[in-house]
Amino acid sequence: MESMYTMEIVKIGRKWIDIIVTGKNNSYNAQLLIDDTTRGYAVGDTHTVRCRYESKSSGYGRKIFLYAVSDAAIQAAEKAKVEKAREREKSRDKEQRDRKISEFIGYVREAASHGRRYENGIRVLKELGAWAGIEKEILATIAEAEKVKREERMARMDAAQAERAKYTWLNVGSYVSVPGAGKIWLYEGKAYEIIHVIFHEEDDGEYSGSYEEAHYEVQANDITDSDVGRKLLAEQAAKRAAERAERVRIASIMDTTKKQGEPITLDSEGQPVFMPKGEVILNTFDLYGSGEMIIRTETHTWYIVNNGMDGDSWGRNTIRTGGAGAYGWKIENEKVAQFFQVE
Repeated sequence: MESMYTMEIVKIGRKWIDIIVTGKNNSYNAQLLIDDTTRGYAVGDTHTVRCRYESKSSGYGRKIFLYAVSDAAIQAAEKAKVEKAREREKSRDKEQRDRKISEFIGYVREAASHGRRYENGIRVLKELGAWAGIEKEILATIAEAEKVKREERMARMDAAQAERAKYTWLNVGSYVSVPGAGKIWLYEGKAYEIIHVIFHEEDDGEYSGSYEEAHYEVQANDITDSDVGRKLLAEQAAKRAAERAERVRIASIMDTTKKQGEPITLDSEGQPVFMPKGEVILNTFDLYGSGEMIIRTETHTWYIVNNGMDGDSWGRNTIRTGGAGAYGWKIENEKVAQFFQVE
């Protein structure tokens, strides 16, 4: 341990100088080694010197020895201390640099494993002089990851196409009534089992660049050739045939009644007649004053035309309706009997 000591020279020997070390609170005897620093000391001198302290005990008691530290030694010690501090700082800086390099190499490798360049990490490694050593590795890793991604993407696309190919996909206008998933849909002469329905809003093209009407995208199984499909299509065809036949029958009744029947006229008092009571064969009357009716009484068949809309010629009306009125014709049942025959 080194410290500053104030001492009084008492006796000078060949190797040691007897001294009294004076302190603030006490004084004690000691011996000071003669060396280049202390060689010129004389008895009676008082000196304050930096010394290294040593205490030795023997059978005769305890002795204290001081060893003067020269200016050169002090300077050398200070220099050594500075150098040691500098080495510690360099070591600490290197440790921090190595730790930072290791950290950012980890970041860059992790990004590369996902096919990405971590540009900030690469910049840091370049600044630390560590990029060149791993550049080839990183670029190869990125290339391999991109290859794997491409292969996976292609595999997904192939799988999606294969899955899509299992089904029929239809784009139909928003005006078409499309049932929900799990339902059977008869459309344009085919039978489909609905899997999924997606509604697409109208696209005015502001962002996409092309206009697209609102429509349904329908994913379905084509079951036209199945027993269920054939049965439903046959039923639909029969129903449509019956509907067509009914439309022809109604049109024939209307046409025959107009051509061969007699117009409905006002009663004896010049007032519209009441609606006849009988079997209603057709009724398309609405609240707006339009539509047609066919009524069959015991003796006649009436064909009545609602004539109550704004702009209609109400003066033509000869039949009461609860509105502006109607006009029409009637014919003996025998003349249209063929249209009411039950097969």
